[in-house]
Amino acid sequence: MKRILILPALALVTVFAATSCRQLFTTSLGTAFARDSVSISSKTPLSDLIDLAASSEAEDPSAAKAVLDALGGKSTADIQDLSVDDQTEILNLATTASLDLGAVTDLLAQSGDSADTDQLVSDILGAFDTSVNLDAVLDVLNDPDAVADAPIESLVLASAVVIADVAATIGTDAIMDILADPIANPPSAVTSDPAILAQINTILNVSDSIQTRPDVNDATIGGFNIADLLNGTTTP
Repeated sequence: MKRILILPALALVTVFAATSCRQLFTTSLGTAFARDSVSISSKTPLSDLIDLAASSEAEDPSAAKAVLDALGGKSTADIQDLSVDDQTEILNLATTASLDLGAVTDLLAQSGDSADTDQLVSDILGAFDTSVNLDAVLDVLNDPDAVADAPIESLVLASAVVIADVAATIGTDAIMDILADPIANPPSAVTSDPAILAQINTILNVSDSIQTRPDVNDATIGGFNIADLLNGTTTP
């Protein structure tokens, strides 16, 4: 595999992790987070789930995963009718629930600047929990208003979760090559699974859309534009 842009971008994940001080969510729903096994009823109202997503409890990966499970039972129309702020909370849940920050940090620390091998990329994407329910996340990523207005970093990192999910099925090389050039590397050449094809098309559409945003160059730290994460492989 050629050098890819996912490596430095993932190193920035901790910068964008939700660290703000949020008011404690103290209803009976919030008490579920104190248990060893986090479970939220699919019948929980959408508004309550968004409150949970914005609460400090949802900074725990297990809790974030449980909220995403419950959100997965909500209709696409209801998810896309949410405000962009609420949709951003859903995008941020994906990163919290899916990414093993410690594992990624260790991999990057061991790799150095020359980290461009297939194995390292596979290991990094393997640090994502791909058992997370991404239905609501995909609903948000398929909403043009959300893609137009949600924070660039939230869009990119949530998209990375979807990329990891696809990579777990078709392989890291395949998805990164598709992102780099979907015409030369059509998704249909590597999978006929409609769900996987839909995920790939979603990421391709997000990638195309954010390139037109006036703030696309503002999501930069240390001179690196994290929006480039969705561009796949680059030239050597």
